[in-house]
Amino acid sequence: MNKNIFKILSITFWGNFFSSTLIFIIGLYILKEFENIILFGWSQAIGPIVTLALMPFLGPIIDKLSKKKILIIGQFISITALSLYFFTFSHHNLYLLLMIIVFLKITDNIVTTTISSTIILITEEDEVQRIKSLQQVLLALINIMAPLLGAIFFTVISLKSLVFIELICEMICLLFITNLHIKNRRITDNTGDERILSMFLDGLKYSFKHKKIMFSLFFAGIVNFILCSYLIGLPYIQVNVLDFKNIEFGLTESIFSLGLIASGIFLSISKSLKYPLKFSYLSVIGMSFLTILLGSLLMIEFNRFIYVLLFCGFNFIIGIFISFASIPVTSWLTINIESAYQGRIFNLLNVLSQVLLPLGILFYSQIFNYFSYTTIFIISGIVLFLFSSLSTKIFAIDLNDNELS
Repeated sequence: MNKNIFKILSITFWGNFFSSTLIFIIGLYILKEFENIILFGWSQAIGPIVTLALMPFLGPIIDKLSKKKILIIGQFISITALSLYFFTFSHHNLYLLLMIIVFLKITDNIVTTTISSTIILITEEDEVQRIKSLQQVLLALINIMAPLLGAIFFTVISLKSLVFIELICEMICLLFITNLHIKNRRITDNTGDERILSMFLDGLKYSFKHKKIMFSLFFAGIVNFILCSYLIGLPYIQVNVLDFKNIEFGLTESIFSLGLIASGIFLSISKSLKYPLKFSYLSVIGMSFLTILLGSLLMIEFNRFIYVLLFCGFNFIIGIFISFASIPVTSWLTINIESAYQGRIFNLLNVLSQVLLPLGILFYSQIFNYFSYTTIFIISGIVLFLFSSLSTKIFAIDLNDNELS
C-alpha cells in the first residue's frame, strides 16, 4: 500500500475514532446529569450548526492555502481546546462540555474536507475509488464502535480521563499529518476577507456552471434527506410498534454498518467503475424500490422471527446501496474537479450532508406522528424514484460520459 494512502487512512481513523466516542459520551452525560432533553438536542445540533457557519470560509481557505498547514491548524484547535478543558476541568460545567463539542466539530470539518480535496494530490486516479472505499469501511467501523465503547467507558472511566485519551488520539493524528507529503497548488497569493468571500462565490459559480457537479450535489442531498425516513422510522417501528427486545434491535441496527463495510470492501478491491455516476444513479433507483418494498411488506403481519430477518435484510441491503450511491460519486468528483476548486466543492457536499440530515430528521419525526409508517415508506420510495428518474433530464446530462460538463 502507498505510504501516503496509509497515512490518509490513519488520519481518518485517529481523527474520528475517539472524537466520535467522546461526543457520544458527552451527549449521554448531558442527558443523564442535567436531565434536559433540550440541552441534549443542542449537543446533537452543534455539528450541523458548525458546518453551516464554516461554509463561506472553509472551502476557499482550503483551496487558497497549504493543505498540510490547514490540517495542522485544525489539529492544534482541538488539541488546544482539549488541553484547556483537561487543566480547567469542572465536573458540572455545561458550557465547557458544549465548547468541547464545538471545537471537535470544527476540527472534524477542517480535516474531513481538507483530506477529501487532498487525495487527488497524493495518489493516482485509479486509486481514488479504493481510498474512498477504505475510508467508508473505517468510518462504518467507527460508527459501530463509538456507541459501544461510549456506553462502556461512561460507567468506568471519568470524563477527565476520556478527554485525556482523546487528546492523545489527536496528537497521534497530528503525527501522521506532519509526515504526509502533499503537492500544494496555490491559486493566488491574495489575502483578505473580501478575497475569501469572493472565492466562495466563485466556487458556487463553478458548481452551477457544471451540470454534473449540481447533479452530484442534488443526489447527495436527496439521499441524505430520504435516509432520515430510515433513521426515524425503523427504530420507531421496531421499538414502539413491534416491541423488539434490546438485543434484537441492536442486531438489526448493527447490520446496517455491516452493509456499509461489505460494500466498501467490495469497491476497494474492484477495478475503478467505468461509469461511476451511472452506477450511483442505479443504486439510488434500487434504494427507492427497496423502500417501497419495505412499506408494502410492513402491511403484512409476520411472526417475530420473520420481522427480525426482514429488518436485518433491509438494513444490510440499504447499507450496500448507500455505499454504492456515495463512493462512486465522490470518487468521480475527486478525479474530475479542478484541484483549485476541490476544497469548496467538498465543503458544499459536507454542508448538504450535515444540514439536510437534521432537517430530514425533524421532518420525519413530525410526519410519523400523523401518518401510517407503511404509507410514509411507500411515498418516500416513490418520491426518491421520481426525483432520481427526472434528475438526468432536469440537469440534461449523459451518465455514460465521464467528462465534467
